[in-house]
Amino acid sequence: MLINRLLIACAIVATFTAIGSASIIPPGDPDIILDVGGASDPLSTNVTFAPTNGAGVFDYYNPTGFIISQVIFQVNIAKNLTSDTIANDFNCATGFFLNCSFGYVPGTGTMTIDFFGVNPDNGASGSRAGLKEGIPPILPTCYPSPQSPDQQDTPGCLGQGHFTITIGGWANSVSPGLFDPNNGPDFTVTGFATTPEPGSAVLFGSILLIGISFRALRSRRRVPVPIQRFRA
Repeated sequence: MLINRLLIACAIVATFTAIGSASIIPPGDPDIILDVGGASDPLSTNVTFAPTNGAGVFDYYNPTGFIISQVIFQVNIAKNLTSDTIANDFNCATGFFLNCSFGYVPGTGTMTIDFFGVNPDNGASGSRAGLKEGIPPILPTCYPSPQSPDQQDTPGCLGQGHFTITIGGWANSVSPGLFDPNNGPDFTVTGFATTPEPGSAVLFGSILLIGISFRALRSRRRVPVPIQRFRA
């Protein structure tokens, strides 16, 4: 995809790759999980959220009318971490996408988290979590607003198009040495892509990553999905 080519093309020194298999993460490792949600706000680029004491649950829905096939986050962490640290200590899981990756610029401490890759749409209804077909759009008859959360949770509406972003361990008090105590970490949605029809995608938002990109590609099982452990 376009964003993956940008990440590789902009790496001016070298690219390190680590491939992981699923396992349970030890307590304290920073993780990010995308799962089914409800009673949420619309996803858009430049949406920001920050953990409290390294953790938090944030609810959003897909307002685009199309399947979201990729979501990209950016977050600031400690500078000058090694490729092994990025590969071994940061983890993710989701039932919506086939893969995710971490990109990292040591000089600035900028990390990108890219959830991407979907199976063909099989026309199923509901949340589709576990099918790895992307995040489906919310139904037009279920279109929510913060003022009408009950409408989102009526029969036939609950789950579809809604998702949660759950993070844990994103603080030095939990994961010593991985974060800048004077700067966040604050998460920003820097881009997402949709698939209005098979084989096509539209990228919303963009991100330029200049420096060394540590890529960690992973495959997932059907939900409930264990956290990914990376081994270089």
